[in-house]
Amino acid sequence: MERRGWIREVMSACLMVLVLVAPMASRADTAEPEIAPQWIRWGNGLKTDYLIFNALSANSTANQALVDNPLNTQSFATVTALHDALHDPWARVFMKYLVSCALAPDQKVEWTSSVPGIPPETWYGGGGLCSSWGSVAPSVLSNKDECLELVSACILARNNPAAARVRINLRGGGLANPAVLKPRARTNPDLFVPSMMLNNGTVQMAQPIPSFQPCDSATGSDCGWRSVSVGVCSANAPITFTVSSSLGSSICGALRACEGIRGCTQTEKLAERGTSCGSNSVDFLCPSSGRFSVMTAFSSQTSQPDDNSWDGQTAIGTKARLMNEGELFTRREGAFYGNIFGSSAILPGLLVKYNTTTQETILTIHGALPAEYVRQGEGWCRRVSGGRCVEAVPRIPRGTSVYMKMYSCSDPAFPGGDANLPGRVCALPNNSENCAAHLMGSCTSTKTGGTGRCLEDSVYGLYNCMGKETAAWARPVMTYVP
Repeated sequence: MERRGWIREVMSACLMVLVLVAPMASRADTAEPEIAPQWIRWGNGLKTDYLIFNALSANSTANQALVDNPLNTQSFATVTALHDALHDPWARVFMKYLVSCALAPDQKVEWTSSVPGIPPETWYGGGGLCSSWGSVAPSVLSNKDECLELVSACILARNNPAAARVRINLRGGGLANPAVLKPRARTNPDLFVPSMMLNNGTVQMAQPIPSFQPCDSATGSDCGWRSVSVGVCSANAPITFTVSSSLGSSICGALRACEGIRGCTQTEKLAERGTSCGSNSVDFLCPSSGRFSVMTAFSSQTSQPDDNSWDGQTAIGTKARLMNEGELFTRREGAFYGNIFGSSAILPGLLVKYNTTTQETILTIHGALPAEYVRQGEGWCRRVSGGRCVEAVPRIPRGTSVYMKMYSCSDPAFPGGDANLPGRVCALPNNSENCAAHLMGSCTSTKTGGTGRCLEDSVYGLYNCMGKETAAWARPVMTYVP
């Protein structure tokens, strides 16, 4: 497949399996810590430009400071390199993905700007791939390599040049295979209305489902709901969904059934049952699509719908059952691996820095033709003689990577094969330029030059993937799509 073919395929796929949303565009995606566990498993919207050209990870001093300090509020208040880097807007988006990959749902990082007009930020954990980082610098951890490699792979797996929130399922992490990266026994309904092609030919960006928004003065009565489970059934058959607790916990709350694999609003519901306690259930007819989802609402005084207390979930009806993540996310896209962290992790001669005096983000590329670029909104201008700044696109040539030890390989069965790689990790995919990782070809191919080969088994999937080093990388993260 030609490089441009990837773009056409992604636009088509966007209409079927992607949820497009601009980074930091919705409260449901950023503000509520309880949403983070689903976001880490399904959320893929880090724009590649933000990943490769931000003043936190693409600055050797700030990047090394990440390794040498805990990932917590105090570090970003007292370590100058870390505090100043976050004045770059792209660094703050990168920080959102870093924290959600590394820290657990009950952990967060807060930051307050020293520049007037920039509001404070809070980033919540979710994946817990290196929750110790919240209190201890990775440089002193006994599992330093595992920590940095898993977080690096998680971040890389969640980037794409269009900042599209792709519905993916992260799995793997090598032989250690953390529990958070195993397919779960239940699949939660999505929190967003998918994108769609409008009659005028434009793509309508995905929107958070209002019912999942926190209840406050700005919302109506249909708010505060949580996603519970997704299931399949025989069209038009009567279904009863029941939730109970084998632990004896009180199950109190309202239940709502929706069509498909996402949640819904009150006006879209298949059925709804008001708040009750004990063995809670809702009856509805299976929709014609043969898929349904269930969501719940409850007061802060009642039990939470977590895996421990809400373990007794059943769907009774013709061919009715709840879906696990392995059933919904069936196509393996590929694997991502390496280490994005440390002063030597970045392409020599490349530096992104925020100037707190001029309040500019500046990208410097040294080499045979040194150049300095200044951020202008979503683009750049290049400094030329006379102090002028002319619109320009910084380019990192094909065959190189901004992150020297990051890699991506594609599953040979995924549509497009190796040609999908540039579109996934390169900001300029048509030319394989401005890449966040080296493109290693097929993950399992034995053809000549297939240096991205990984080992594979039926339990862990891909592991021990080759990069440009002698030793294999033991902890790849694989991505699966519906």
